[in-house]
Amino acid sequence: VLFRSNNDYYCAIRNMTSGNFHRLLLRQIKDNFGGVDKIPPEIKNFLENVNSAYKEYDNDIEHIERILSQSSKELFKSNKELKMLNETNEVTIHEKTKDVRKIKYNLDNAERISGTAIFTWSVKEERLEISDFFSELCHVNHDVLNSKIENLFNLFEERDEIRKYIEKCLTSKTKFKLEEVRLKNDNRLFSLEGNSLTFEDGEEVFLIGVVRDITAAKFREHQLDELLYSLEQYKNAIDNSGIVSITDYQGIITYANQKFCSISQYAETELIGKPHSILNSGYHPEEFFTGMWKTIASGKIWKGEVRNKKKDGSFYWVETTIVPFMKKDRKSTRLNSSHTDISRMPSSA
Repeated sequence: VLFRSNNDYYCAIRNMTSGNFHRLLLRQIKDNFGGVDKIPPEIKNFLENVNSAYKEYDNDIEHIERILSQSSKELFKSNKELKMLNETNEVTIHEKTKDVRKIKYNLDNAERISGTAIFTWSVKEERLEISDFFSELCHVNHDVLNSKIENLFNLFEERDEIRKYIEKCLTSKTKFKLEEVRLKNDNRLFSLEGNSLTFEDGEEVFLIGVVRDITAAKFREHQLDELLYSLEQYKNAIDNSGIVSITDYQGIITYANQKFCSISQYAETELIGKPHSILNSGYHPEEFFTGMWKTIASGKIWKGEVRNKKKDGSFYWVETTIVPFMKKDRKSTRLNSSHTDISRMPSSA
């Protein structure tokens, strides 16, 4: 109790000791000096210095604790912000991933709808990439091509020609197009075209190309050519055997063959764009033509004998057949007329 009354000394000793050693030290001071008030001055000075040092130490500890506390708060705040940032980045990455998947999905659909497959070639990285539809269309997988442009060339019979066109495209920065190429061991026809792109740094050269299966289109084109040829032959047969004219639904002449021009004495340039009534002889009453137009308007074929007037004012008779060409809405678009000269027949007198 006596020792505890001098708090500074007690605190100094307490700060330096702990547990059983603390109690032992107090007993030794009591036994040796008889009390705190009898401690020699040098011991007192020592204890005072120790107590002062421990006070400074305590102040330093408190300062460090304050710094650690503040740092812990800032660290917690930073961790919280980092977590929020990570969560935001995860959401952003997730959204961007969804956008990329959506673009890829739309691009894949567009390829399939249009029948056009895409490939790309990075010149700097020497990396070839093909779309899934390209793989399906050309019956080749990514592993076979092994990202090499040369392997793409080797898919086609015209590989040397394709290589030449693509090299020219890359060096001259121009588009290329090959109308008809064939896959090896495949009867299908393809068109191959593309363009080179250069990024802003001017270093990266990028080739984007498309492949399209044109087999069906070429077959239809061939059928159309055959049909047009047949129609041309049919037209020649009619032109050589009869008098033919074509008008629009208003009766304006749009075509007249040579026999029509010869019998009417008009040049083709004098007839095209003129109404068919230029040949009206005035012989037939108005009811005659009204009945004719009524029949044509109903989509039916009209047949009859007509007296026409030549350019020189003389007359000629023709047996006429007018066939209206109808749209799906049952409206006539043009009138095809074929005529047979019957001027010398007794009934035309």
